[in-house]
Amino acid sequence: MTSLERDSPRDQLVVTLFLLTVFGLLLGAGIKSRMEKAGLDTGLAWSTGRRWWEVSDVIVASLY
Repeated sequence: MTSLERDSPRDQLVVTLFLLTVFGLLLGAGIKSRMEKAGLDTGLAWSTGRRWWEVSDVIVASLY
């Protein structure tokens, strides 16, 4: 395969999946940072800790 040939659909799929994974991880890190800033413990299981509606005022206040 030379550099002048078009990429195969499989190559495009691999690159797309890679980019989606990277952006998903970056988004998750950003959300985790916001959750920690709002006072949520991100190390706990989903069934423990504060619920989202208990800190919604803090999150809204941090956006402004």
